[in-house]
Amino acid sequence: MRRRSGVHPVELGTALMLSACLPELRQVQGEYVLYEYSAELHPCAGNAAFVDRMAPFLAGQSGVPVPDSVRFSWMRSEEQPLPSLSENGGLAVGEHAWIFRPVSIHEFTHVITGGMVARFFTEGIATAMDVLGDGRGPRYATDTELAFEGWDPRNTMMAIRSQDVNYATAAVFVTYLLVQHGPERFGEFYRRLGGPASMRWIAAQFRDVYGLELEAEIETFLQGVPECSDDSFPLLVAECTGPTIPWQSEGFWRFEGSMDCEDPEVVGGVEPGYAWPSSRAVTVEVPEDGTYFLYINETRDAWLRVGPCFGCPWEDEGIFLEDENHGKVLQLAAGKYYVRIGSRSDLSPEVTVRLEKV
Repeated sequence: MRRRSGVHPVELGTALMLSACLPELRQVQGEYVLYEYSAELHPCAGNAAFVDRMAPFLAGQSGVPVPDSVRFSWMRSEEQPLPSLSENGGLAVGEHAWIFRPVSIHEFTHVITGGMVARFFTEGIATAMDVLGDGRGPRYATDTELAFEGWDPRNTMMAIRSQDVNYATAAVFVTYLLVQHGPERFGEFYRRLGGPASMRWIAAQFRDVYGLELEAEIETFLQGVPECSDDSFPLLVAECTGPTIPWQSEGFWRFEGSMDCEDPEVVGGVEPGYAWPSSRAVTVEVPEDGTYFLYINETRDAWLRVGPCFGCPWEDEGIFLEDENHGKVLQLAAGKYYVRIGSRSDLSPEVTVRLEKV
């Protein structure tokens, strides 16, 4: 089934205006995505390939088909006619996203999944997919947070404007649905949300797809962080698509790489007067449970986050190395982990990451 985006008339008018006023753009055509950028901007060498592999990845995580054609335009905020868009970071309408940063998984998810009248779920899926963001964000709420009334999804579930949605609550509730019930059901439910943004309508679609009452499922969600079962869907982060680096020898793993913006694995960019954060990611298969020592070479120009590509999002608190902390002893379970290196796009430190069995 091919999904159709729910496009608001105001957004459509804005999209037509932007299309008519686009500056000169340089283009890189991938298998799924046309990545383009203003001539005054300097994307890092890995941007186009990264967004191209994000298309099938995000589709698989959210349970929707990949659109036929995706266009991703990075331009300076000064080059667009509506200043309010700069405050929002960009706009996605149909299969075209206009952004004011080198890469935005949030806006890209909007392009993949489409926009629905029930903005709670539109913003929820986009925020859930962009959960790492700057590399510091948690992936789920705590038991204590869920006990507060402000985390009740019903507070903004009927919002018809994105600015009225509680993004954090929407992201966590969508994450809950994906992990507990899988992406196929969510994708089917999501495609039905083009009707009125009323609780009765949303509840009816939920009942048809999930075979459950929405009110009862919300109450279960609010009871606290659920158990992570063997049947839980392992909702992944984008970094889990990074190349897997083999162990050099038994008990010793090492990755060496550059954070230079010209490296084909680095994602980021530079615009006049500002350098955006940059990142690159690899993965490692930890062969067995045990104690390990994680190390990044001493540099203030790069930092590190490590987390699992298995289990449930609420189990991924993130392991960080930065500033004065260049090494840490860890208890790791066997499985695949992402290793996300961050820096700034105008810096090019050489980075060495080691993982050793203790």
